[in-house]
Amino acid sequence: MRKTKICFGLVIILISIISLFKMVNEMGTFIIIPEPHFPVSDTYEINQDAMRDYYTKLFQSMSASDAIVMLEQNNVEYRFDSGDKIIFFVEKTFLPIPVKYSGSVEISFLDGVFQRVSAFRFFGIDAP
Repeated sequence: MRKTKICFGLVIILISIISLFKMVNEMGTFIIIPEPHFPVSDTYEINQDAMRDYYTKLFQSMSASDAIVMLEQNNVEYRFDSGDKIIFFVEKTFLPIPVKYSGSVEISFLDGVFQRVSAFRFFGIDAP
């Protein structure tokens, strides 16, 4: 009876840990298409057309200040480039393995309103 309780407890702990890592590894609003899964090969490539469509719909008719608020609310790292562009960084982590697949997305604004997704840069595997 005691062994059964211990085994049951270990199974519950294992399921909890797996669920925790699954939650931590979810991408949220700022995603990579298709979503990378571990192990990611060096030949893995993003679908730029699908990502361009996704981010165009996400930022459509949005002001630059609203875009910044959205990025900050989602804890997305970003920076400004040449006054009318924002570059933000997206990543997929593979915890507990210290590896991530990441890159940056550049969006352009015209008169303070979202215009288009300008570029995708530096997508690849990042390991310490």
